[in-house]
Amino acid sequence: MATANNKKPTPATKPVPAKPTAAAPKADVDDITEEPEAKDEFSKLPPAKRVAVRLGNEVNRLTKQADAIANWPTEATGAVQRAKERVTEALDALKSAASALVTLPDDYRPRVASAGKNNTKIELLPGSLVRITDKRVGEYEGILEPDQMRGIKVIEIRGNKVVATTKDGVKAMFARGHVCPDVG
Repeated sequence: MATANNKKPTPATKPVPAKPTAAAPKADVDDITEEPEAKDEFSKLPPAKRVAVRLGNEVNRLTKQADAIANWPTEATGAVQRAKERVTEALDALKSAASALVTLPDDYRPRVASAGKNNTKIELLPGSLVRITDKRVGEYEGILEPDQMRGIKVIEIRGNKVVATTKDGVKAMFARGHVCPDVG
Protein backbone atom coordinates (compact mmCIF):
# COMPACT_ATOMS: atom_id res chain seq x y z
CA MET A 1 0.00 0.00 0.00
CA ALA A 2 1.07 3.47 -0.79
CA THR A 3 1.46 5.90 1.95
CA ALA A 4 0.17 9.41 1.80
CA ASN A 5 3.70 10.62 1.77
CA ASN A 6 5.53 8.82 -1.03
CA LYS A 7 8.33 11.32 -1.19
CA LYS A 8 11.77 10.41 -0.09
CA PRO A 9 13.01 12.36 2.82
CA THR A 10 15.70 14.80 1.74
CA PRO A 11 18.53 15.84 3.90
CA ALA A 12 18.09 19.24 5.45
CA THR A 13 20.07 21.81 3.54
CA LYS A 14 21.92 24.45 5.30
CA PRO A 15 20.98 27.97 4.31
CA VAL A 16 23.78 29.55 2.34
CA PRO A 17 25.06 32.52 4.28
CA ALA A 18 24.94 35.76 2.35
CA LYS A 19 28.31 37.06 1.35
CA PRO A 20 29.10 40.26 3.13
CA THR A 21 29.37 43.00 0.57
CA ALA A 22 31.23 46.14 1.25
CA ALA A 23 29.05 49.16 0.77
CA ALA A 24 30.35 51.42 -1.94
CA PRO A 25 31.73 54.59 -0.46
CA LYS A 26 29.29 57.40 -0.96
CA ALA A 27 30.62 60.29 -2.92
CA ASP A 28 30.70 63.55 -1.09
CA VAL A 29 28.28 66.09 -2.53
CA ASP A 30 31.10 68.63 -2.80
CA ASP A 31 33.04 66.25 -5.06
CA ILE A 32 30.18 66.01 -7.55
CA THR A 33 29.04 69.59 -7.93
CA GLU A 34 30.99 72.47 -9.32
CA GLU A 35 32.29 75.24 -7.18
CA PRO A 36 29.48 77.68 -6.34
CA GLU A 37 31.65 80.60 -7.40
CA ALA A 38 31.89 79.21 -10.94
CA LYS A 39 28.13 78.78 -11.10
CA ASP A 40 27.61 82.34 -9.87
CA GLU A 41 30.00 83.72 -12.47
CA PHE A 42 28.23 81.81 -15.24
CA SER A 43 24.79 82.97 -14.10
CA LYS A 44 25.99 86.58 -14.09
CA LEU A 45 26.88 86.40 -17.77
CA PRO A 46 24.42 87.98 -20.22
CA PRO A 47 22.04 85.43 -21.78
CA ALA A 48 23.70 85.53 -25.20
CA LYS A 49 27.13 84.93 -23.68
CA ARG A 50 25.79 81.97 -21.62
CA VAL A 51 24.44 80.36 -24.79
CA ALA A 52 27.72 81.06 -26.59
CA VAL A 53 29.64 79.28 -23.80
CA ARG A 54 27.31 76.29 -24.03
CA LEU A 55 27.70 76.21 -27.82
CA GLY A 56 31.47 76.32 -27.37
CA ASN A 57 31.23 73.29 -25.09
CA GLU A 58 29.17 71.49 -27.73
CA VAL A 59 31.75 72.39 -30.40
CA ASN A 60 34.45 70.79 -28.24
CA ARG A 61 32.35 67.67 -27.70
CA LEU A 62 31.46 67.36 -31.39
CA THR A 63 35.08 67.95 -32.42
CA LYS A 64 36.07 64.85 -30.45
CA GLN A 65 33.37 62.87 -32.24
CA ALA A 66 34.51 64.24 -35.60
CA ASP A 67 38.08 63.16 -34.86
CA ALA A 68 36.84 59.67 -34.03
CA ILE A 69 34.85 59.49 -37.27
CA ALA A 70 37.84 60.78 -39.24
CA ASN A 71 39.81 57.73 -38.08
CA TRP A 72 37.27 55.31 -39.56
CA PRO A 73 38.39 53.60 -42.74
CA THR A 74 37.17 55.48 -45.80
CA GLU A 75 36.64 52.36 -47.88
CA ALA A 76 33.84 51.18 -45.55
CA THR A 77 30.79 52.73 -47.22
CA GLY A 78 29.45 55.94 -48.62
CA ALA A 79 27.52 56.38 -45.37
CA VAL A 80 30.77 56.99 -43.49
CA GLN A 81 31.75 59.73 -45.92
CA ARG A 82 28.30 61.36 -45.61
CA ALA A 83 28.55 61.19 -41.82
CA LYS A 84 31.93 62.94 -41.94
CA GLU A 85 30.47 65.69 -44.13
CA ARG A 86 27.43 66.19 -41.90
CA VAL A 87 29.53 66.41 -38.74
CA THR A 88 31.77 68.99 -40.41
CA GLU A 89 28.70 71.02 -41.45
CA ALA A 90 27.31 70.84 -37.91
CA LEU A 91 30.63 72.04 -36.46
CA ASP A 92 30.72 74.98 -38.85
CA ALA A 93 27.11 75.92 -37.96
CA LEU A 94 27.78 75.76 -34.22
CA LYS A 95 30.93 77.85 -34.54
CA SER A 96 29.07 80.42 -36.63
CA ALA A 97 26.22 80.64 -34.12
CA ALA A 98 28.60 81.01 -31.17
CA SER A 99 30.55 83.80 -32.88
CA ALA A 100 27.30 85.62 -33.78
CA LEU A 101 26.09 85.47 -30.17
CA VAL A 102 29.35 86.86 -28.82
CA THR A 103 28.88 90.02 -30.92
CA LEU A 104 25.52 90.89 -29.28
CA PRO A 105 25.63 93.75 -26.77
CA ASP A 106 25.69 92.81 -23.08
CA ASP A 107 22.35 94.52 -22.41
CA TYR A 108 20.55 92.43 -25.07
CA ARG A 109 17.75 90.39 -23.53
CA PRO A 110 15.73 87.96 -25.64
CA ARG A 111 11.96 87.81 -25.51
CA VAL A 112 10.82 85.27 -22.95
CA ALA A 113 7.62 83.34 -23.55
CA SER A 114 5.01 83.77 -20.85
CA ALA A 115 1.57 82.40 -20.15
CA GLY A 116 -1.03 83.24 -22.71
CA LYS A 117 -1.45 82.64 -26.38
CA ASN A 118 1.19 84.37 -28.48
CA ASN A 119 2.08 86.58 -25.55
CA THR A 120 5.69 87.49 -24.93
CA LYS A 121 7.28 89.08 -21.94
CA ILE A 122 10.17 91.41 -22.58
CA GLU A 123 12.80 91.48 -19.90
CA LEU A 124 13.78 95.11 -19.33
CA LEU A 125 16.70 96.11 -17.17
CA PRO A 126 17.73 99.49 -15.81
CA GLY A 127 20.19 101.09 -18.21
CA SER A 128 18.84 99.35 -21.31
CA LEU A 129 17.52 101.30 -24.29
CA VAL A 130 13.88 101.04 -25.33
CA ARG A 131 11.56 102.65 -27.84
CA ILE A 132 7.82 103.21 -28.12
CA THR A 133 6.21 100.27 -29.92
CA ASP A 134 4.86 100.87 -33.41
CA LYS A 135 1.35 100.15 -32.14
CA ARG A 136 1.54 102.94 -29.51
CA VAL A 137 3.36 105.68 -31.44
CA GLY A 138 0.05 107.43 -32.18
CA GLU A 139 -0.75 107.75 -28.47
CA TYR A 140 2.50 109.64 -27.80
CA GLU A 141 2.48 111.94 -30.87
CA GLY A 142 1.45 115.08 -28.99
CA ILE A 143 3.59 114.27 -25.95
CA LEU A 144 6.91 113.25 -27.49
CA GLU A 145 8.65 114.32 -30.67
CA PRO A 146 9.31 111.51 -33.20
CA ASP A 147 13.05 111.52 -32.42
CA GLN A 148 12.29 111.19 -28.67
CA MET A 149 10.38 107.92 -29.17
CA ARG A 150 13.61 105.98 -29.74
CA GLY A 151 16.70 105.64 -27.57
CA ILE A 152 14.80 105.95 -24.29
CA LYS A 153 16.98 104.85 -21.37
CA VAL A 154 15.31 102.79 -18.61
CA ILE A 155 15.95 104.10 -15.11
CA GLU A 156 13.75 101.79 -13.09
CA ILE A 157 10.92 99.26 -13.36
CA ARG A 158 7.90 99.72 -11.06
CA GLY A 159 5.56 96.79 -11.62
CA ASN A 160 4.14 97.27 -15.11
CA LYS A 161 5.46 100.83 -15.40
CA VAL A 162 8.83 101.87 -16.75
CA VAL A 163 10.53 105.03 -15.52
CA ALA A 164 12.86 106.27 -18.24
CA THR A 165 14.57 109.34 -19.70
CA THR A 166 14.50 110.41 -23.33
CA LYS A 167 17.57 111.51 -25.30
CA ASP A 168 16.81 115.11 -24.28
CA GLY A 169 16.80 114.19 -20.57
CA VAL A 170 13.01 114.31 -20.13
CA LYS A 171 12.00 111.88 -17.40
CA ALA A 172 8.74 110.03 -18.07
CA MET A 173 6.78 106.97 -17.00
CA PHE A 174 5.52 104.51 -19.64
CA ALA A 175 3.37 101.45 -19.50
CA ARG A 176 5.58 98.41 -19.84
CA GLY A 177 3.57 97.17 -22.81
CA HIS A 178 4.12 100.46 -24.66
CA VAL A 179 7.89 100.03 -24.91
CA CYS A 180 10.17 97.41 -26.45
CA PRO A 181 13.97 97.05 -26.73
CA ASP A 182 15.55 99.55 -29.13
CA VAL A 183 17.73 97.14 -31.06
CA GLY A 184 18.69 99.32 -33.95
